[in-house]
Amino acid sequence: MGERPTTYRIDHQTEADYHLLQFTGSTSLLESLSHSLRIADAVLRFRIIKVRPGTPDAPEGPPPILAAGVGVSPAVVEGEAA
Repeated sequence: MGERPTTYRIDHQTEADYHLLQFTGSTSLLESLSHSLRIADAVLRFRIIKVRPGTPDAPEGPPPILAAGVGVSPAVVEGEAA
């Protein structure tokens, strides 16, 4: 899904590269993948989710990026009094 802003800072990073992978594999493959991702320094967070029958396919494109502070006045964002 590309580089996108994070909701909050993770290890002093404000942006992250997001990926959505949907595949079929054995339990041992998923355990090995989980172990590798856990020790990789470049991976800040990951989640492995079991896909159940009837789950929709992965989307064709990334979801839209929402602007930070939607509905908040610029004075509040900058810490100034309105």
